[in-house]
Amino acid sequence: MRRAAVFAALAAAGLVLAVWPAFRAPAVLWSDSELDLRWARTSPLRPSAAGEEHTPKPGYVLYLAAASRAFPALGPGRSAVVVQSLLLWLSIVGTSWHLFRRRGAAGLLLLVLLLSFLRLRDASSSVLSDAPAAALFLAVAGFCLEPPRSRAALALLGVGLTLLFWVRPNVGAVAVPIAAILLSRPGSRRALGIVALTCVASMAPVWLLTRPGPGDDTLRGIGAPVLMGSARYYWTPSLGDWRPADSRARFATAEHNWRAFLAGPRPDVQRELAWRAFHGLFGVEFYDARWSEIYARFDEIARRASPLLLLAALFLFATTPWRGIGGASGEKSAGVLLLALLVGHDLLFGSHPRYILPFLPALFLLCVAGAGERRSGLAARSAATSVALVAVAILLERNRGILDWEWGVVESAGVALVQTIPRGALPERGPSTLHIRIAPVLPSNVAVDVYAPNRRLLLASPLPWPREPFLTVPLPPWLLEQNRKGAVQIELISRGSPDPGHYLLFPVVPPPWGTPARREGAKELSPTSGVSDGSLDWWAHAGAP
Repeated sequence: MRRAAVFAALAAAGLVLAVWPAFRAPAVLWSDSELDLRWARTSPLRPSAAGEEHTPKPGYVLYLAAASRAFPALGPGRSAVVVQSLLLWLSIVGTSWHLFRRRGAAGLLLLVLLLSFLRLRDASSSVLSDAPAAALFLAVAGFCLEPPRSRAALALLGVGLTLLFWVRPNVGAVAVPIAAILLSRPGSRRALGIVALTCVASMAPVWLLTRPGPGDDTLRGIGAPVLMGSARYYWTPSLGDWRPADSRARFATAEHNWRAFLAGPRPDVQRELAWRAFHGLFGVEFYDARWSEIYARFDEIARRASPLLLLAALFLFATTPWRGIGGASGEKSAGVLLLALLVGHDLLFGSHPRYILPFLPALFLLCVAGAGERRSGLAARSAATSVALVAVAILLERNRGILDWEWGVVESAGVALVQTIPRGALPERGPSTLHIRIAPVLPSNVAVDVYAPNRRLLLASPLPWPREPFLTVPLPPWLLEQNRKGAVQIELISRGSPDPGHYLLFPVVPPPWGTPARREGAKELSPTSGVSDGSLDWWAHAGAP
């Protein structure tokens, strides 16, 4: 009873946390949001994507048609934000309670973990499919983990899988094998059959109704995310204008981009491959929380703790016994598969934290599901797991770009960013190269000059800007000599004529993972986007560029 009272109190606090920003925080409308709202208003049953880069998701457009009209007095965007905020809260509380009733403290732990993971709440403020997909996947995974007994409830679970696919196809495609593993245990195979039949029966008519028409992309737009995923550091402006091409042409371009990337210098290829594989999992998407000073303070703490929370959840997951797919702990097999699919998703479709965010609640669920079990050999497994997680932490420290936040902004000329390079961080001898991730969002005359100590010019970025989303700076021997003796400072100074449509973007490595950079004359590193502090994403290696 005491645990139930604690659960109820936390659920009530979570409701306040969901409702307060839903009405107070700005409803964020991106270009994709505006397009989805237009489809929801004019053609929700069969949206036309002719000439658009953004592919419609039929289930999400139908959902948005209802959610944007749920509270007419608030307007379409705010109404959708309120609905998805409540939906996500209901999914978190309902799934945690479902687990709490069957596994006790594990459900309480899941509730605390998901409510403190404020990136989920932040996603509710954007009119995108992220929050509805996260809510639906979490509920589906929770009920597959502890399946209901009635046929009607199992049939509804199958319909939920179909709905998830049409709300967010990539999440639905991953949810199907995860559900199959969780329902493959001896006591759940009848449930697996009912769910599978219902899923197929409900999938077929929607697939036929949404089949491409004359002139549409026969591969349903999958070529666009594959092409975007082939861009260096997922910097899609480098791809130029690729809207007229169909999926097959985009596949060919993506293959060319991958071949060109893999043929580059080995240190750069190895670093970027690690970034492509893990940034979506450990990085943090953009959200401006400055609508409330109190919320912004807690949100920044939660975002800094995000990779640590993920590592802690993975520790719980790794110490769960593995008894095979047919054993009592199918969550172990499902979790391994989900992690593998997320890494593959990063590599194929682009390492973007926003794309991976809808999967994380279900991943947390699988990680904590076995936390309350008694397990033999826990000490030995914990020691081995600790070593593995320390290795992951070392990888993150050596390749800090995996943890990048989005985005820092240089919005005017004359902005000076000063980055301290710790002693011994540069190669000992030349030739050697320094890379710094920063680039203009659109072709323009905006550029940046790189200076060594005493304002000695190292590089004046050329115009037009190269397609790479980073600067490549040859390092002179005298600078390497200085770095062998102590820390050195590299200064970036913007020039040109930035305006609201033409500016520089740079990712930020959050504290404490990198030596902090600073912006001359400002308290925040990026006042425009609300990023208070952090390090530039830089790396150096021996050899010429």
